[in-house]
Amino acid sequence: MISPLGEDTQDAVQWWQAYQLAENDQAGELRERATAGDEHARRQLAGWLADRARTQEAIELIRPLADTGDDIAQLWLARWLAERDEVAELRLLAGWENSQGG
Repeated sequence: MISPLGEDTQDAVQWWQAYQLAENDQAGELRERATAGDEHARRQLAGWLADRARTQEAIELIRPLADTGDDIAQLWLARWLAERDEVAELRLLAGWENSQGG
């Protein structure tokens, strides 16, 4: 189903704002927006943290989105878990994917 134009526009605005905040190293504002429920801010902040070798924080931040089935969040989570050699958790993630039909 196609969403109303207003929803698409608002989503694009939220994405752009989060992107700009990350580009300008405004992690505090990103964190506030993520806490308030802005998923774009959550993704951008997680990426920002991972880029600064704060992978565990990035994992904790992205996990809720991955747990809800967000494909990109699942990919990022798997990548960061692999970087940290967290094999047991990767196996759990792979098992969850298989149980979901993926």
